[in-house]
Amino acid sequence: MSKIQIFSVEQFEKEWDKIFRPQFNSSAAELEVLLFEKNITPNVKIFHKYKLPENLVPEEFEKKLKKLWGHLTFNEDMVSNFFIINQNVLKDLKKEYFLHLKNLKTLVEYIKKNNPELSNILTKNKKDLLALVDGACYGFSPEDIKYFIDSRGDSEKNFKNNINNEKLEQVIEGSVSYKMSPERTKDLAEYAKTQKNFNTYMDWRESRGMGDD
Repeated sequence: MSKIQIFSVEQFEKEWDKIFRPQFNSSAAELEVLLFEKNITPNVKIFHKYKLPENLVPEEFEKKLKKLWGHLTFNEDMVSNFFIINQNVLKDLKKEYFLHLKNLKTLVEYIKKNNPELSNILTKNKKDLLALVDGACYGFSPEDIKYFIDSRGDSEKNFKNNINNEKLEQVIEGSVSYKMSPERTKDLAEYAKTQKNFNTYMDWRESRGMGDD
């Protein structure tokens, strides 16, 4: 894929909008739908509805976030993988950076104030702030938002979570892109197993016709 030449801030916003999350999608809602299709009633709350600024619905709020993401990550690898930005445009983006960072902090303040379940989550830097508004937009559980922020960069915690996620996928026989905290993932997997009457990993293999090898 050839990189796109960017010659104005307006062009950057337009092209970024095409590439970054072109269609609204919540992995938390997807997991709830998958469990419903498997006749599994989850014992933990997965998708969570929040009060968003200006009473926006998630799809509308995402549009605000897409613009913020672009302006706050224009100098990072994820952007340079797609665009070659003209030096004059880079200067303009740098000038606007702190304005957008201030807007992000305002959004976080509103979300924490109007959603008490998120008020105790520490947001120490830009990545934390983005993770919180992102989680609120896509209906991620408060526990999972907190876990994601607190465990970022912790390879041991992430490894443990991947193991539990694989166990959940084995039980429900489906791909799970939503990442819950390890404890919640483990609880859901064990509960789902009782609903599907899979007592062991070998039972799951048998149900798939995989046998003993």
